[in-house]
Amino acid sequence: ITSPAITGYTPDVATVSGTMGTADVTVNVTYSINSYEVTATANLNAAGSVTGAGTYDHFATASLTATPATGYYFVSWTENDNVVATSTTYSFGVTGDRTLVANFNLIDYSLTINYKYADGTQAAEPHTEPLNYNESYSVTSPQIAGYVADQTTVAGTMGTEAVTKTVTYYLVETSIVDASNCSGNGNGSIT
Repeated sequence: ITSPAITGYTPDVATVSGTMGTADVTVNVTYSINSYEVTATANLNAAGSVTGAGTYDHFATASLTATPATGYYFVSWTENDNVVATSTTYSFGVTGDRTLVANFNLIDYSLTINYKYADGTQAAEPHTEPLNYNESYSVTSPQIAGYVADQTTVAGTMGTEAVTKTVTYYLVETSIVDASNCSGNGNGSIT
């Protein structure tokens, strides 16, 4: 006789068998609740952390939490490449082994460099580019004839917010000497 199936439980004796004698026979079948492994990992090692993985009994509620690292944001929970949740916390009733992945992406921060003359008007087109957290940048300021930039290179490391810098261009001052009223002594001196 096959022990009846009970969802989420396993009998200690799957099949009761034997030869019937002349007396009544009572066989006790004990059922144990099934346990399952819930595995959860981040798609990128440094992108964030995941908590809540472990062994759960059938019908228990697993609650997974994904926490993005600095410079990353949470995208979704996937299982076998299928999206199962888009919230950082994913709770579900456990009915079998599960392998889930918390997906994170880098945040793009904007670097903007404005090029202005001393009077505030635009000297050149702004430089803009997306950068990730902790990414280095080094941008050479454009040369403008007759002007000198207060920063020939704008460099740094991207933090956790957009960066806007301004390079100011100043007019190069030149002096013109009228030598028509000067006299020389022949050895390079002008008076």
